[in-house]
Amino acid sequence: MRKIMVCILFIFLLSGSIHAKSSQNDIHRLQDIHAILGQNNDQMEWEVTIKESLNEGEAKDLVKSVENRHLVASTSDENEIQYIMDINEFKNMDIQLHVHHYIDEKQAEIIIKIHGSKWDNKVAQEYNTFVAHIKDFYISKKARIFACLSSTYSATISRDQLEKQIINGLSLQHVSKGTDPLTDPQKQIELTGYSPYMEQTIRLANDKEFNVQVVIKTMDREEFLVMIGTPILIDEY
Repeated sequence: MRKIMVCILFIFLLSGSIHAKSSQNDIHRLQDIHAILGQNNDQMEWEVTIKESLNEGEAKDLVKSVENRHLVASTSDENEIQYIMDINEFKNMDIQLHVHHYIDEKQAEIIIKIHGSKWDNKVAQEYNTFVAHIKDFYISKKARIFACLSSTYSATISRDQLEKQIINGLSLQHVSKGTDPLTDPQKQIELTGYSPYMEQTIRLANDKEFNVQVVIKTMDREEFLVMIGTPILIDEY
């Protein structure tokens, strides 16, 4: 049996306010793809990462406000001070808040990581409650949201069959297929296309739009790594 690792990524680059409901709906959509690929909800893990740039004063005020309610750990070197806080207020999610203070640049960044091992209505309610809370206290409408849905499973399926399932499951249109020039084409293929299920899109110079990027990597004879990103894959995953 082949073990297939599926990592489904989606990115929200929001010009307006952060919409927890929108994030929630997209997790549900990707959960449907997860099911098409042969997974049940118990095998799923997801992570949402929220980022925003801050100035020094905003970073210091944020750390002080969090210290009143949570234990704060810190590390530092000549270039950066990093503050790490675990938020343990939700039963179905693990939440960690990072503040990076870049000393030379006199700038900072807040990174909030939300992780769960299942997604249902109860988890969605907790997620919405937390996002509403951080909108009030920690982040602004300029924040960016990234997310990853991942799973492992066993199947007797070829790479071509897996590729077809992903294209059909996402209803991908205008699909282009290529390879990374630095990678063996027998080991890795890349797909780009447009899915009606995803809200964020990127418009190319020829006015074509895409919002899904897929990498299928053959790890060994028994294992695949699949990454599906919207609108693009990001390096952090």
